Amino acid sequence: MANDYMVEDVDQFTPGSQFPLSGAARQRLINDLTKWAADVKPGLVLSERIRFAVNTANKFNEEGRPTQASRRFSKNGRRTGWITHSFEDPDAIQEFEELTDLIEIFTELFEEDLEQAA
Repeated sequence: MANDYMVEDVDQFTPGSQFPLSGAARQRLINDLTKWAADVKPGLVLSERIRFAVNTANKFNEEGRPTQASRRFSKNGRRTGWITHSFEDPDAIQEFEELTDLIEIFTELFEEDLEQAA
């Protein structure tokens, strides 16, 4: 996803006072939110994505991030700490380690195939 770098930022609450109200930092926020909107609202044309991004930024300024309304998208009501929580869950840790092992196996097989093809 284009905005993976934002994951760490959204794990904890950010007060609205920390979001820029104007200037270059505000424009970067709008640009980032516009790119994000392309992922979460792919049916919007560019002008609608920009309006969506501006409205989202305005809501961040008012309420902080995550917003109160974002709780409706959560099955358990948690809107912060989900990254931390997942690495404290033994089942999630085991699943992560198993996936990492699979990635290593596939990487080794791919490298072997590359060596044979060369």
